[in-house]
Amino acid sequence: MMSNLSYKQGYIKFTLENDSQIPIISSCLRSAAYYVLEEVVCDLSLPEPYLNDWSKIFSVLVNIYSSSYSPLEPKIIIILPQLFGEISRKNILDTADLIFSYESLSDIITEHLCEPHSYTFFEIPHTEPISMPILSSNLSANVMDAYDYSVLGGTFDHLHPGHMLLLTAAAIFSKKLIGIGITKESLLINKQGKECLQSFDYRCESVKSFLKKISPSVEVDTFELFDPVGPSGTNPIYQVVILTEEVEKAFELINKARETNGLNKLEKVVISLLTESHNKAGSTQIRNQIIESSRGRYCFLKERWYNLCKKLGIENRKIEYWWEMVSSQYNRKFRYYHTLNHIYQMYSLLDNYSNNYSQILELSIWFHDVIYYADYKGFHDDRNNEVKSKDLFINFCKDCGINECYSKVESYILATITHRPETTEEEELIFLDLDMSILGASEETYNEYSENIKREYSFYSDEDYRKGRCQVMQKFLERDHIYYSDYFRPMLENQARNNISREIDSLQNMT
Repeated sequence: MMSNLSYKQGYIKFTLENDSQIPIISSCLRSAAYYVLEEVVCDLSLPEPYLNDWSKIFSVLVNIYSSSYSPLEPKIIIILPQLFGEISRKNILDTADLIFSYESLSDIITEHLCEPHSYTFFEIPHTEPISMPILSSNLSANVMDAYDYSVLGGTFDHLHPGHMLLLTAAAIFSKKLIGIGITKESLLINKQGKECLQSFDYRCESVKSFLKKISPSVEVDTFELFDPVGPSGTNPIYQVVILTEEVEKAFELINKARETNGLNKLEKVVISLLTESHNKAGSTQIRNQIIESSRGRYCFLKERWYNLCKKLGIENRKIEYWWEMVSSQYNRKFRYYHTLNHIYQMYSLLDNYSNNYSQILELSIWFHDVIYYADYKGFHDDRNNEVKSKDLFINFCKDCGINECYSKVESYILATITHRPETTEEEELIFLDLDMSILGASEETYNEYSENIKREYSFYSDEDYRKGRCQVMQKFLERDHIYYSDYFRPMLENQARNNISREIDSLQNMT
């Protein structure tokens, strides 16, 4: 197995026999998402009677998507090879690097894999079915596969299940081409959480990537959308518009425009995604959670990331992709201390120290905790978090075409395993002190930190956590110095020892 596998994409297959299996499938998908960085692709086989009933198909998709969804976690993508061809399965098997062994996959992999491929197989731990109501959904249309050319529109910011269901419906009802209008940034200036909006180009790429996974044979044409009608009112090739109930009124505007332009009226497919009682996933919800998770520091950190990457000569498309990758890891739901706020605090102290620091130091700040699983269950191999983080940094350099040697970054990241410097270089000492600066924070801030660490280790019993935490913190007290640099030691050393001693006393007094 390659040592730098990052497990961005996982693959899992399910055969649905009846709707009663949906809760366990959803539970397994949630569990699988924990182990990947970017997405889990669910290869779903449906019962034969379902295949000619688009309403039934859509009901299954709505229920699985809605119940497996978690806003800041890796995406779940459902492919349907029975509808869209075996090529969709083969393509995923060519790119996935983590295979979840829930069903027997040897025959499928042997049949569809054209070239040797390095997989890691992982058996999902036992999960209980999700307790969930079966949601109703309505899809108003004539017959499946009735149209060659369809059109739809939206913002498609932070692609979520609502978007995926809309795009899947478009793929079901389109044989040749899907035209997709994507709202330009200029029309989104009043959106809540606008600072977290993804760029137009990124949203276009997300939509194309999703459709390529689920329906590789259909052509996708994305275009800028400046109003509710757009090219759907002027392009003669379109036959049907795919809509949700919320924007169904746009259908009349589109056909009015087409009538004015002497074009045939469009038919419509109208989708009602969820019941009124269910809270729908939405881009606004995601953006708000990102802002909350970063404690309002999102813009500051994004600017620092972009400035750093531009200095490295990285193209904008790669800068945004890796911003989404890196920032999303720090926003994972099981993180409470090792979040973007930790990166912000390191930057804040660094700015006070100097305004002239190297790209090596900045890269080390961003990547040193990019992979963090308190229970080390993030990947099914023997690498610890620091090695995984270092390996993802290597992938970042390769993907972005960074040819300059940044082995020092790798060394700095690995030094956080023991928090002891490998050299006497001031930059490494400063980096390690920045990482441990929280130990010398105010009593109030330190208390919040210790509580957040406990939350990250909540899978331990109170007694096991107490013993383990005391042992770890006692080792810091036994060191000659907690801080290594001449700058941070006089500033933080005494306060850190006071904080640690106080925490140990508190833990030892627990009953």
